[in-house]
Amino acid sequence: MTSCGHCHACGVPIEHVLGEEEWCPNCRAYQRPVTHGYHNPAPSPAEQQACTQTPAPSSVQATESTDIWAGAEILSRYTRRQAIEDGVLVEIPESIRQEFGIVFPLAMTRTVWDDYIAVPESLRGLQDEQGRLADVLMMFRLRAKQCQDDRLLFQVIIQQEKDKPLPAPITLKAVIDGGDAGEGAITIMLPEED
Repeated sequence: MTSCGHCHACGVPIEHVLGEEEWCPNCRAYQRPVTHGYHNPAPSPAEQQACTQTPAPSSVQATESTDIWAGAEILSRYTRRQAIEDGVLVEIPESIRQEFGIVFPLAMTRTVWDDYIAVPESLRGLQDEQGRLADVLMMFRLRAKQCQDDRLLFQVIIQQEKDKPLPAPITLKAVIDGGDAGEGAITIMLPEED
């Protein structure tokens, strides 16, 4: 399927994410290439044709002009990069993200890392951080392919104690935002974290 490379809902360039899913940084939503911004699980034959439409950027300008924070003075800013350097967020290396088809920068809160990725003492030698991280990233990826929002909840089962039955699934939240410079970024956290 060929894409014109622009969101038909707002006209800005889209980004390819997670296989055939697309991300519109302006609409802040995942979308399918054939529908370009409109949720349509059963596209018509016309929608499945190669895209030749060039959207008008007028709706983008209207969106930008309604920003109440445009021109506001920034008093303080704590960037994602600073949070990673401070250890508040744990950055997932690009090589690992790519194994799961995740193209945006990805980080986890320190709480998620310490509680679910770091291997508990009783499981050392039986599990490793790489395997536990893979479980979380796979469940995130599967849920992200079904979601068209900038926040999603997903569940994963993570063993915490040796010689005990598997616990109930835990729920984690992924938030997709613009990152420090509008490049897009994903943060995995506990549901109550923000």
